[in-house]
Amino acid sequence: MIQMMRNVFLLAAIAAALGGCGQALFDDGIKTAVRGRLKDPDSAKWGEIIQYKNFACIKYNAKNSYGGYGGSSWAVLERNGDSWDVRHIDRESCDESHLAHLAEPINAPAKKAVLEAVLAAFKKKQLIDASITDESMLPHGPCRTLIGSLRSYANAAIDADNKEERANWKSRFDAEFKKIDSMKCS
Repeated sequence: MIQMMRNVFLLAAIAAALGGCGQALFDDGIKTAVRGRLKDPDSAKWGEIIQYKNFACIKYNAKNSYGGYGGSSWAVLERNGDSWDVRHIDRESCDESHLAHLAEPINAPAKKAVLEAVLAAFKKKQLIDASITDESMLPHGPCRTLIGSLRSYANAAIDADNKEERANWKSRFDAEFKKIDSMKCS
């Protein structure tokens, strides 16, 4: 009986250790992705992590260009296979409802159509390879940044509650879209 109790405790301890290990790998993947976008990655201080399906937010504070801490911000990430891609950095807030909206967008067909149109325009200008079907396939650089901004502005316009807000985001989209005429991807 005592031997059986020891085995149960041993199995529980192993399960707890392995569970913590999985969480550590999860946290490290998210932190590694965010570090890649920071001015001083080694200065990062980490806070709360929120996850919903294949999306996550992490609160962080890191040194800026002047060497001082600029205050806490949130990064929004999406799981891409075994790694995490940063979708947004420097958000003021993040919660599970925001992640749920990303995971299950109400206006998914409209948003997909916008992204396809943007990618088609970049392909027509021969700024990106014809095989690219998603912005995550692009190397980091000016084209990926611009496509991400265009997608964000279009999504904000699609999700806007009123005409004025929708028009504001559409004008930001239109202004940014004009940049592809003078763009060079690296």
